[in-house]
Amino acid sequence: MPSGFYSDDSKKSVAAAVRAAEAKTAAEFVVALRHASGSYRDADYLAGFVAAIVLLCALLFLPQEFTTDFWPVALVAAFLAGAGLAAIVPPLRRLLTRDSRRRSQVRAAARAAFYDLGVGRTRARTGVLVFLSLFEKTVEIVPDDGLRLASAGEAGSKAIATLQASVAANDVGAFCHALESLGGAIGEFLPHSADDVDELPDTPDAA
Repeated sequence: MPSGFYSDDSKKSVAAAVRAAEAKTAAEFVVALRHASGSYRDADYLAGFVAAIVLLCALLFLPQEFTTDFWPVALVAAFLAGAGLAAIVPPLRRLLTRDSRRRSQVRAAARAAFYDLGVGRTRARTGVLVFLSLFEKTVEIVPDDGLRLASAGEAGSKAIATLQASVAANDVGAFCHALESLGGAIGEFLPHSADDVDELPDTPDAA
């Protein structure tokens, strides 16, 4: 599991990037960091099932003779080993889950976090949640009703694409730079003013 975003230095860098982005726009950014947006336990069980089937085929079709006394224990052990391996090896678990499911879980988790973290409670409804889900290697941007990301134009689209690529690459520096760029792009139509108040925390919410 990529862990670079969870280090103390990375969290400080992200908080600084949030402040830099908010200095360019009246929008309020909140960054939420999650190891995964779902349990995917079924994928682990599928890996265990496949491991048990492979072992069973080997016991049945290899030319050597195996006593059947230990088969039940061996098959259970193979299932547990396969399930455990999938649980600790993210690429294997991703291989056993569909892209559409991972995207759907990230979207649902991001929208839940938007309300749980109070992003919608700013006075002008200009909060923006930047939700990172590391297992899925993706980022979901959830703006409040008072903000339309489409208005950020090509610069905004490029910043969001860079955010996505930086999470996929576990590149904290690129993420911070892209977040500042997104703040600048939003600031073109929603500029920062002297009376803007920082209503939401800058430190990433990590769980």
